[in-house]
Amino acid sequence: MTAAPCPEQLRTYRVALTVPPVRYGGPIVVFDANSQFTIENDWMPNRGWKQPTYLTVRLSPVLEGTLVELFHHGFEHVGGDVGAEHAGYEQGWGMLQLNALKEIAEKTAAELLS
Repeated sequence: MTAAPCPEQLRTYRVALTVPPVRYGGPIVVFDANSQFTIENDWMPNRGWKQPTYLTVRLSPVLEGTLVELFHHGFEHVGGDVGAEHAGYEQGWGMLQLNALKEIAEKTAAELLS
């Protein structure tokens, strides 16, 4: 396990699918630079969830590259109609977001290697 960012370090993101864009994010709760990280995920400001969900990104070596898996989990803790809340996110993570993540990772890797 490599040195983790400070637990209080907050990660925030903007969703530009609406005008104005909405924000979400939370503190890092798991960090292993070689394999995965997890953040608490909540809307900013909160939209009524009792507890945040979690976003986990897992990295695994595959052939000559890296398999990137994204898990959005913890919906059982948000309260209300959990099934409907989860269903609203089932199609939320598409290639648009995953390609943006790939671009950021490749840019960061190139900067570290230069």
